[in-house]
Amino acid sequence: MAANLVPPVQLLYTMNVRATNGPEKLLAVIKNPVTQYMPYDCRKIGTSVNAKALVQIDDFVREQFATQDHAVFVIGAMAHGKVNADYVDTEIAFSEYPLSAAIACAKVVFAFEKLWGVI
Repeated sequence: MAANLVPPVQLLYTMNVRATNGPEKLLAVIKNPVTQYMPYDCRKIGTSVNAKALVQIDDFVREQFATQDHAVFVIGAMAHGKVNADYVDTEIAFSEYPLSAAIACAKVVFAFEKLWGVI
């Protein structure tokens, strides 16, 4: 039954989403605290349109992560408001305007692609 459900509904029922053509888990609900799944030496960056530090995301990634391997970006699933995560080290804004989570993720990924020279 779960294989025929829409992924968000499948996630609610089975606590994970599996690939349609195999047993591979694509998404799973994890238990708190989420920090237990993060590398111990990673920088945790919170994002919010209301953050005091407005940065150019390409420059921020190049300056902060040129020599560091691990990074966690906390991005909310809403365009307004912010995630209250007590485990973030730094909070930044990389737009003066509210962004959807999809656009925020894309901007961060593109900044790392630029840093690593991914074509």
